[in-house]
Amino acid sequence: MNEPNLELGSFLIRRHRSLEFCWSECKTCGVPEIISHVLRDCPFAKNVWDLAPFRDQHHLNTVQVLDFLDRAASLVTLPPSGLHSAFLSAWICWNLRVARNHRIFSNMVFSEQEVITKAIAEAKIWQEAQKAIPPPHINPPTSCNIDAAWHAESLSYGMGIILKFNDEDRVQSFASSRCHVSSELAAEARAMREALLIAIDRGYEEIQVLLDSMSLVNTLNSQDSYRDSRNC
Repeated sequence: MNEPNLELGSFLIRRHRSLEFCWSECKTCGVPEIISHVLRDCPFAKNVWDLAPFRDQHHLNTVQVLDFLDRAASLVTLPPSGLHSAFLSAWICWNLRVARNHRIFSNMVFSEQEVITKAIAEAKIWQEAQKAIPPPHINPPTSCNIDAAWHAESLSYGMGIILKFNDEDRVQSFASSRCHVSSELAAEARAMREALLIAIDRGYEEIQVLLDSMSLVNTLNSQDSYRDSRNC
């Protein structure tokens, strides 16, 4: 299985680039330069991985480079590093590549400690940057304001409903009254039921309900909600 084609020495030779600008051997140890060597097998790379704060190094036992990258992505970073969501292994691979390029093109040599320190620092910067990205805020397509007034002596109630269809930028209002309602809670529940039926009738699968009845909210959130709703 061929390794992914990055511009490394062996690939440049294979593609017949001018030998004046090509190389086929690792500038660190003289071994033929392929991706797995740069990222894993070179003694320089192995020393960098040994310095990394991982719980284990099982990725170094792979044969194919794709297996190596897959296992490297699952490595667990130890707590002292302060890295939780950042894939440190990706930053190590990137900095091994950068160090290799500097060694070839700029004649700059970085130590193993410098490479791992830079990888950890960049991983922390990336991790902190993710915290600054606010999660997407998605408004429900429809919001509904509900209010009901119950008269204890006549056992009747009146209700008002205001539906705001956000995707259509329009508002609809409804009002009605009913008799033979047993409680204020039942009146509030019937008002909510009416609002839900209206939204369902118009094809909406999600609705945000706004109401001022804590008793109804607590009932809906409690284990007794089904029993109490039967009295509505």
